[in-house]
Amino acid sequence: MLQRALAESDGTLTSADIDKITKNYALAVPSILGEAFGLLRGHRMKTRERFALTYLGAITGLYDDFFDERGTPTERILQMTKCPEKAVANSSHEQLFLTLCLKALDYTDHKDLLLQRVEEVYLAQLNSKAQAASGNSWEALKKITFDKGGASFLYYRSAMENRASEAENLMLFTLGGTMQLENDLFDVYKDRESGVETLATNANSISELRQLYHDRQRESDRCLEATEFPKAQKVRFRNFTRVILVRGNVCLDELEKTAATTGGVFDVNAYERKQLVCDMESRKNVMASIRYNKEGV
Repeated sequence: MLQRALAESDGTLTSADIDKITKNYALAVPSILGEAFGLLRGHRMKTRERFALTYLGAITGLYDDFFDERGTPTERILQMTKCPEKAVANSSHEQLFLTLCLKALDYTDHKDLLLQRVEEVYLAQLNSKAQAASGNSWEALKKITFDKGGASFLYYRSAMENRASEAENLMLFTLGGTMQLENDLFDVYKDRESGVETLATNANSISELRQLYHDRQRESDRCLEATEFPKAQKVRFRNFTRVILVRGNVCLDELEKTAATTGGVFDVNAYERKQLVCDMESRKNVMASIRYNKEGV
C-alpha cells in the first residue's frame, strides 16, 4: 500500500514520509504502547488490536504534518478528522492519511470512541500551535505539553478491545504528558531551529526541568496505583514504561553538562547542535540508561 502510494504520489508524499511510518510510528506504537497496554490488562494484543494500532501509528506523522509542515487549514483538518469516510482527498498526502484512517476504523470495536479521541488530539494539536509563538508562560507550556501527550495516549488506547476505566484513562493521560515532556527534551535542538517553544527550550534551569520530570513520573505512579488492575500487572507495566522514561534522565544529564558551559544557566540559543542532541546509541548513554533503570529512578 505504501509503495503504491509513493509511486503514484503527486509530490506531496515523499520517501521521508514513508520512512517516518515504517521506521518510527507504525513500528513503535504497537510494539511499545500496545505491549504496555497488554501487560497492564494481563494478556497480549489480539490481531485486530495490533492492526488497529499499526494503522493509527502510521497516520500519526501524516497528521502532525497537516499542522506543522503543510499549513493545512484547520477547518479542513477537522473535516478529515471527524468524517474520514466522507472526506475527499486533495493530495496524495491526504489520500494516504484517509486510507490508513479508514483501515484503523475497520479494525477497532469502538469507532465512536476512537473518533472522539481523534477529535481530542485535533484540539490538543490546535492548542500546541501556540508553541510557534513567542512569550508563552511556563504554565501555558506545561498545559500544552501534558494535554498533547495525554490526548495521544488515550487515542491509541481507544483501539484496544476492552474499554479503559476512568482510573486507567487518568493514569494514561498523565503518563502520556510525561512522555511528551521526555520527547521535548530530546527534540530541544530541532525545536529551537524551528522556532517552537517548549518547556525544554524555555527552561533556564535544568534542575527545575528535572524536578518537573520526576514529579510527573511520581504522579503517573500514583495514578497507576489507583487503577483496578492486580498488583503484578501494574508492576510489569511500570517496569516496561520505566525503560522508556529513564532515557529522559540521561538526556537531562547531557543538558546539565551543556548548561555548565554557561555558568549553570541554560540558554538554548547559546549552544551548538552537538551540545543539545543526546545520542542514545552511544555506549556511555546506553550504560547510563541501564544504571538508571537498575536504580529505579
